[in-house]
Amino acid sequence: MTGKFITFEGIDGAGKSTHLAWFAQQLQAKLAPQGAVVMHVSNRHLELASVVVGIAEENDLKSWVFNEDSGRDGEYIFTTNVVISAHEEADVGKIASDEKWVLTEATEGQRVWTDDYSNVLGAVWRRLRNPDE
Repeated sequence: MTGKFITFEGIDGAGKSTHLAWFAQQLQAKLAPQGAVVMHVSNRHLELASVVVGIAEENDLKSWVFNEDSGRDGEYIFTTNVVISAHEEADVGKIASDEKWVLTEATEGQRVWTDDYSNVLGAVWRRLRNPDE
């Protein structure tokens, strides 16, 4: 199995979250048969899993979301959120049947982020409304 590992690094406020949407869109549009895109979207202030799921659905992909709350926010160990998107269940193997990964559909009424549109305030609002997701 071969693949590529790409990471976004940068200080808070550098624009990683906004670029994440564009990057996810580009990756998913060019996804090889039997390929999968895995995005680590943990963020203390923004809810980004729904952003990636929405982009995936626009590209006819299914998405599974992993959400694990450490219960250790006081130690600055925060909730982990990961999204994996693929054409078919078989493309993600055992993840599709693992109870820790939830097959997730795009949020109805939530506009999909594109090159021309992002809604960082919406992501902040979703995090404030549901801090454990």
